[in-house]
Amino acid sequence: MRIARYWSMAHHTLGEISRSAWGSSDVSQANAEADAARRAVHACEVALSGGRPGRANDTWYYPERALPELVVERIERPRGDLAAAITINRYGASILNTDAVAFVDVDCPEQTSVGVVGRLFGARTQAGPEPQDYLDRLAAWAREAPGRGARAYRTAGGLRYLVITPHLRPKAPETEALMRRLGADELYTRLCAAQDCFRARLTPKPWRLGLETRHLPYGRLARSEPDDERWLARYAEMSREYAVCRLIDTFGDARPRDEISTRIIDLHDAMTIGSPDQTLA
Repeated sequence: MRIARYWSMAHHTLGEISRSAWGSSDVSQANAEADAARRAVHACEVALSGGRPGRANDTWYYPERALPELVVERIERPRGDLAAAITINRYGASILNTDAVAFVDVDCPEQTSVGVVGRLFGARTQAGPEPQDYLDRLAAWAREAPGRGARAYRTAGGLRYLVITPHLRPKAPETEALMRRLGADELYTRLCAAQDCFRARLTPKPWRLGLETRHLPYGRLARSEPDDERWLARYAEMSREYAVCRLIDTFGDARPRDEISTRIIDLHDAMTIGSPDQTLA
């Protein structure tokens, strides 16, 4: 898992080129500062040599390093290594990051309108696979071998699977193949491989609550403005009225295989399911 304990930002100027960069470390703040300094120098050298300078967030969502997100909770295994972490992403949502169980994000395409003229002539709307079609894929996978188990949830935009057994490794080819078979979102699959962990959003998307989109300064690692803090308080208040997902069913042997799995599943369900009458967001 690429979840860093320490973060630092450095600035560097080389000739007429100025660049800033984030650095990270699991060891110490000093190491993070040194990493940031190296990255800022490298960014200037790349720009000076004619390389594509890029914007700060061009590659943050598919990097081969940790995401600059504030860690608000860590779950460690008995031996001390990290099993899961809750972070705050760029738009303020809480994200569960883990390699102990696998989350699979499936977008169910909505119907595409054919327009007024098409409806006048009896044309039918076009749609992708229905949610049940995707659930049938999960059920077929679970039946193929003993010991397979998963939980399926409905989300505002599709489905979320929590694969408990077998234990899937985020970067393994067989994991990518399974995600493709189950209809997982391609960008989500790439992100899991890049970050070497699975990610599940625990709080609603702000725009589904009627809030304006607000890009926080790298998950609040940088100093937040008063407007950011007021927005976050409003977001937290409004989020209580919505749920992120709803449990549909379990497939195969979906019992947690150990204490860590149990803790992660319980935390996920407590933060996302809400009450049956709440709108999914």
